[in-house]
Amino acid sequence: MATFFNVFYLIINIGTLLAVTVLVYIQDKVGRSWGYGICSGFMLLAAFVFVSGTKSIGTRRPREAL
Repeated sequence: MATFFNVFYLIINIGTLLAVTVLVYIQDKVGRSWGYGICSGFMLLAAFVFVSGTKSIGTRRPREAL
């Protein structure tokens, strides 16, 4: 569980770094529509990965108290 949160936190920080450097550069040099389009594409990809992974997690019924 600790490894998951370490990787999760690392990915969030890498995403923030890319957003304030690469995407700002793309918005300044290419155009704002490209910058927003890239962000929108990655948000759709993240939503797809999230929805496709929810079935593999599964749920369990809570145990009855003894």
